[in-house]
Amino acid sequence: DIFQEVKDTLELANAFNLIGLVYVNWGDHEESLENFMRSMELSQDDGNFLGMSTTYCYIGMVYRKLDDYSRAEDYLNISLELNKKYGPTRNLVDIYTELGALYRDIGRNEEAIQMFEKSLDLARYYNNQRKVAEGLDNIGLVHNDQKEYGAALSFFDRALELRREMGINYGIMLSNINMVRTYISI
Repeated sequence: DIFQEVKDTLELANAFNLIGLVYVNWGDHEESLENFMRSMELSQDDGNFLGMSTTYCYIGMVYRKLDDYSRAEDYLNISLELNKKYGPTRNLVDIYTELGALYRDIGRNEEAIQMFEKSLDLARYYNNQRKVAEGLDNIGLVHNDQKEYGAALSFFDRALELRREMGINYGIMLSNINMVRTYISI
């Protein structure tokens, strides 16, 4: 309500995105999409193309979670093009990650690796070690899917090492889980 009173559309759009992300985490995709659409309207009205790019990415993420892969790919590609045209920004790391996850979900493994590698390169460029570890894990997951267990373990091990250096306990757990699943597969 405060944002609406002061007519700060940029902050209001960001607030709707944050609320939408909360609903994504709660698994309420309908409510998350409603909030993302409200953010989109504000960003469009304001001519905020980078805000639109972020929101398109979030919408694509939701449609991926709903297994509506065609719609997810459409939104993610629009997000990517807007970000490249009016950015680029650090958000490209997340856009490439979401595209990689989408391609992994639908078995387009080479494209998944390409997107994850782009995300990983940008995370390194921006010195975002948390995203670097995430990228390494994501590439490892694709190799695991392809039964390339040695390569998968190598990526998981590098992600685990980074997360240990940063003291990210949740990430350490994820990397360990990925390694255990790979050993079970072997």
